[in-house]
Amino acid sequence: MCVHTNQSNVYFDGGHIRVLYDTSVFKPNIANTGFFNATFGSDFQTDNYCFYGSYNFSANTLDITAGINYGYTLQRVLLDTVPKPFLHLAFAVNPDSISHGVAFQTLTAPYGNPTYATSSNAQFNQYHDFDTIIHLPSDIFTFPNILNPIILEMDSTPKIAGVGDTLTIRGLNFGDTKGDVFFKAADNGGQSYLLGLDDQYHLQWNDTLIKVIVPSLVYKGYDNNIGKPYSGGAGSGNVKIQTYGGDTNLINNTSFVSIKYSISNAKINNNIKRIYLARQHCDYDFQYTLHRSLEHDSIKISVIDTALRFGSSITGLSLQLEHDSNGNLVFEDSITVPSKNIICLDSTLLNAAMSTRKPFGVISYNSNNIIDTLPFRKTESNIRIKPQPNNGTWCYNLSGTLNNQFSFYQAFLHELGHVLLLGHVINENELMYYGIKSHGDIIVPDTSSWAVKGVLANIEASRNINWPANSGLYPIGVRKPTITIAGNKPPYICNDSAITLQATPSGEQFSWSTGATSPSSTA
Repeated sequence: MCVHTNQSNVYFDGGHIRVLYDTSVFKPNIANTGFFNATFGSDFQTDNYCFYGSYNFSANTLDITAGINYGYTLQRVLLDTVPKPFLHLAFAVNPDSISHGVAFQTLTAPYGNPTYATSSNAQFNQYHDFDTIIHLPSDIFTFPNILNPIILEMDSTPKIAGVGDTLTIRGLNFGDTKGDVFFKAADNGGQSYLLGLDDQYHLQWNDTLIKVIVPSLVYKGYDNNIGKPYSGGAGSGNVKIQTYGGDTNLINNTSFVSIKYSISNAKINNNIKRIYLARQHCDYDFQYTLHRSLEHDSIKISVIDTALRFGSSITGLSLQLEHDSNGNLVFEDSITVPSKNIICLDSTLLNAAMSTRKPFGVISYNSNNIIDTLPFRKTESNIRIKPQPNNGTWCYNLSGTLNNQFSFYQAFLHELGHVLLLGHVINENELMYYGIKSHGDIIVPDTSSWAVKGVLANIEASRNINWPANSGLYPIGVRKPTITIAGNKPPYICNDSAITLQATPSGEQFSWSTGATSPSSTA
C-alpha cells in the first residue's frame, strides 16, 4: 500500500486499512495463524510509527490499524506527489488455489478514514481526515497450480550403495502418489541423473516424507537418454525429486547425499540383488592367467604382479598369477577360457583404457522349504587393457605425481576393485572414481580408504554365507583344507602305530572327528 498527496504540507498521521482476501487461498483467521506479516516502508520505519494490530471481523476480511505512536516528539512523514510505500503485507498462499482475491476494500473502514496533519509535530487533536480517499483497483494475480516439491531436510549420514542403506527425505508437496527420486549417476561422474528408481527401491512416499534404498544398479537409464541397457549406481551429489504429476524440485544444498562406496548388484528375475564373492575352480581366491599378447611387455607384467601382491596384502586374499607346468607366466593363446580369468591387451577398447568383464552366476537351493537364490562372482572376470590409453601414454610408476600420463598401477587396482565387487563413486580422490586422470598423485589405497573398506565388507559378507554343499563354491579368503601326513611321509597302512595328520593352511579353524581343533591331530 502506497500513500501520496497533491497538496502541500501534508504529513501522514495514520489510519485504518481493510483488506479482502479469498478464504480458499488464505484460510480463515489468517491474522492468528502465523501466515501473515505486515511491515512499514522505509520512510515509515521510525520508532514513532506503530503497527497496532490486525483483526478479523469476518471470514474474508482483515483490518489493520497503524499510525503514529505516543511520545513527546511527534514526527510524522511528509508526503508528496510521488507515492511512498507505506505498508507491505505478506501472506502464505495455499498452492492448490488459483486466485488470491486480495484487494483493499473500497468502503470506508469502520474506525475512520486515514488521517493527516499539516505539521510534523502536530498534537493528536490537530489531525484531519483526508478529503478524498482513492482506492486504486488491485492488480489481479493468478497463482498457477504448481506443486513443486520442496526438500526441507535430508538424512546426512554417509551412505553405501547396493547394501540396503536407506535415505529419508522430508519436505513439502511430494504428493501422496509415488513419484520418483533421481540420484547422480556414478558411472559418468555425476554428469547425469539416474532416470528414476526401480520399484523395489521405494519404501515410503507421502506428501511430506520419502524413504528410498540407495541403489547401485538402476535399469531405467539416464535423464539425458544415453542409450545403455542400465544406468549403473548412485553417486554423491544432489538428489532430485519428481512428483507423480511431473513437478520437479529446485536443487539446493539441502539435497546433497554422500555415498562412500558402491557394491555391485545384478538383476535376477526382475529383482536386483547383491552379488557375493566366492572361490571356484582354483585353490586361490582369484587366479589370473596372462594372454600371449603380453608376452613381450615385461613392464606391464611386473606392475600387474605387484598390484596383485599388493591387493593380497591389503585384503588378506590370495590374488595370484598362474604359471603353466613349466613355470611360464605367459602361455595362454585364447582370450576367453572357461573358468579362467584372462588378462590380455585389447586395442579395440573404445572409451576405456582398461575394462573388466563382470559375469555372475546364480545358484538356487531349498532352505526350510524356501527357494533361495545366491548371485556370486564367477571366474572369467577378464581384464582387458589398451596398449596405450586414448590421447596419452601409460605411466608405470607405483607412486608419485602424474605428469600428463595415465597411471597403469592405479587403473589396474581400479579394475581389481570391480572384480571384488566395487562400483564407481563420484570422488576424484578415490580409487573407484569412474574416470582415469592424467594429473594429481597416483592413488594407492590403504586401510583407511573407502575402496578397501568396501572390499573387506564384501569378503566378510561372503564368509557369512553358508554356501550350499556340492555347489563348488567356497567362501573367498578361506582356504580349502588339505590333510597330509606330518613329516612329508608317504601314505601307508597303519599297523597299530600312531601317525600325525597335518592340516593346512595355518590360521584357519579346524575341526577333527576326534573333537580336536588344533592344526594337527594324532591318529
